Amino acid sequence: ARAADDGRLEAGGSRARALVLPRDVRLPAEAASVSERFAARGGRIVEGAAGLGALDRAVRLEPPTDRICAGRFERDGWKILVLVNTGRADYRGEAALRLRGTGWTLDPDAGSVVPRPFGDDGSTEISLAGRQTLIIAGREASARP
Repeated sequence: ARAADDGRLEAGGSRARALVLPRDVRLPAEAASVSERFAARGGRIVEGAAGLGALDRAVRLEPPTDRICAGRFERDGWKILVLVNTGRADYRGEAALRLRGTGWTLDPDAGSVVPRPFGDDGSTEISLAGRQTLIIAGREASARP
């Protein structure tokens, strides 16, 4: 990523005027330097955004990677996870999500919505192409439809 002279943040072929950071996030030194230049050139940084977060104890990826970013929130009893592959390489692995039964996978790029089964341990297979975003929705075992 780089801070453009016109006050936009450029990353992966995209340009943005604002950067939204989850509460308690700590950027790596290089990313912090870019975000400081971005702000100095007129870019807007929103810090402490509620409802966003890094992977936490409720979400574990195997194999671990720093290229997958996640945001978690809840709506109408559904646990919703947004996964973004920030790298160019595909990612294949498993995510422990603490969800049960069958949920849904939404692919914004393809416009698809497909059922997603969760294992007895709350895990599910994850396959993300480079730069792909997926949304996974499910319910915890104790939640009632």
